[in-house]
Amino acid sequence: MSQDQISQVLFLLFIAGVLMLAVLLAMYYQRLLRKAYFDTAAELHLSYDYVSYGLPRRLPLVYQLRRGKNRYASNVFTGRYKGFPVYVFNYHYATGDKRNKVHHHSSIAMLRHDLEMPEMHAYPPDIHEKVGHMAGVDKIEIQTGDEAFSKAFTVLASDPGFAKSFCTPGMMEYLMRHPDMSVEVGPGWIATCIQQRLVPEEIQRRMDQMLKILRYVPTQQN
Repeated sequence: MSQDQISQVLFLLFIAGVLMLAVLLAMYYQRLLRKAYFDTAAELHLSYDYVSYGLPRRLPLVYQLRRGKNRYASNVFTGRYKGFPVYVFNYHYATGDKRNKVHHHSSIAMLRHDLEMPEMHAYPPDIHEKVGHMAGVDKIEIQTGDEAFSKAFTVLASDPGFAKSFCTPGMMEYLMRHPDMSVEVGPGWIATCIQQRLVPEEIQRRMDQMLKILRYVPTQQN
C-alpha cells in the first residue's frame, strides 16, 4: 500500500471517528436532557411523557394544533399547577410536499379554567404570518389605539368589546415584554405559544405566565 493510500485510509478513519464521537455526544446530551425533564416533572409534581400523537387532537381550539401534517407533541408535561389543569409540551407539524417539506417546531403551554369567555388571539408578526386568517372562524382584527403594541401584536377576536377590555395598558405592557409569545384564550382554556423548543428551566415560568395573563382577562363566572 502506497503512502498516499495509507494517508487516505487514516483520514477516513479520522472522519469516521469524529462522526462517531458526534453521535455519542448527541446521544449523551439527549440522555441528560431527558433526565432534566424527568427531574423537572418530579419537582413540579407533574406527569411526563416523551411523545404523544393523540394530545393535539384532544386539546381545545389552539389554531397551531390544527395546522399541517405529521402533528405530534413531545416532552409533554401534564397535571395540576396551583389548582389548574395544565399542559406544557413541544409541538411539531410539517407543511409542503415530499420535495419541499418544512418542519415547524414550537412550544405550547395550556391551562384549563372554569371561566366563560369568547375566543381571542394575540399574535406577534412571525406567528401571525404563519397562521394567516383563521380559516372557518369569524374573527375581527382589533385596533387597540396603541401604535407600538399594534406593530408588535395582531389581535383577532369574535367579540371586539371583550378584546378591548382584555387589552388594558397593563396587559399590553406585559405582552410587549414577551414579544415572541402568542396568546389564545377561549371558553375554559388559555394557551401561549413560542416558536422554539422547551428548556426544562422554563417549564414553571411558562405556567406562571398563563396565570398572570388569566388575571387580566375580563370574564364572567359560569
